[in-house]
Amino acid sequence: MRAVLMAGGSGTRLRPLTCDLPKPMV
Repeated sequence: MRAVLMAGGSGTRLRPLTCDLPKPMV
């Protein structure tokens, strides 16, 4: 689950591109 939070930080930038957090997680 830690990876999810860590990826979430980078996902915020791709948020508009990846409405979800499954992409940044990968």
